[in-house]
Amino acid sequence: MRQPTLTELRQDVVDAAAKNDPWRHYTLTDYILLFFAFSFVGWLWELVLRVVQEHKLVNGGILYGPWLPIYGFVCLTALVIVRHLTEKPLGVFFWCSLFCAIIEYGTAWFLEWRLGLRWWDYSNFPLNVHGYICLPITALFGLGCMAVIYFFAPGLTDLFHRCSKRVRRLVAVLLIVLILLDFFYELWHPNIRTEIVKSIPMNIVRVLWQ
Repeated sequence: MRQPTLTELRQDVVDAAAKNDPWRHYTLTDYILLFFAFSFVGWLWELVLRVVQEHKLVNGGILYGPWLPIYGFVCLTALVIVRHLTEKPLGVFFWCSLFCAIIEYGTAWFLEWRLGLRWWDYSNFPLNVHGYICLPITALFGLGCMAVIYFFAPGLTDLFHRCSKRVRRLVAVLLIVLILLDFFYELWHPNIRTEIVKSIPMNIVRVLWQ
């Protein structure tokens, strides 16, 4: 049995490092698939927690499909913008937290303006701004986005690339069509609930705070 040469071993190390590199290059198709993956994970996360808490299935978003776009947008912001601002972990955490706060505040304001309801309210938590955001939640989102940059995005991309480029593109196009149909249907038939929906991070912080 032939033993690998030193050059081959070095190349294997380089390839392994590149495979897990959080600063790798992502294609447009990669970004689209990651957006939907994290949107689905966010939707599933909130669905499971509500089953545990309320013993019933509750859609945590304003759309009807199995996705919460705010999770996808936050993760894409971390990948598209934050990665190019700094490579230092502390800097990554700061920028991730800042952009998460901006996105969460804007989303909360829009939902209240659009539907007249608050999907979450942090008024009872310290260091909150108009009840839309608060420092503990922002820190949690910042840590989550760091995990996305360093671990989840590279791992999911490697999983996606097990399929051919054509299959990845077809899936990406299909998902875009489906979420656009969902969005326009929601414009005519708003998915409005009569109660304030408690956000997942707020429930976690409430448990820790008590």
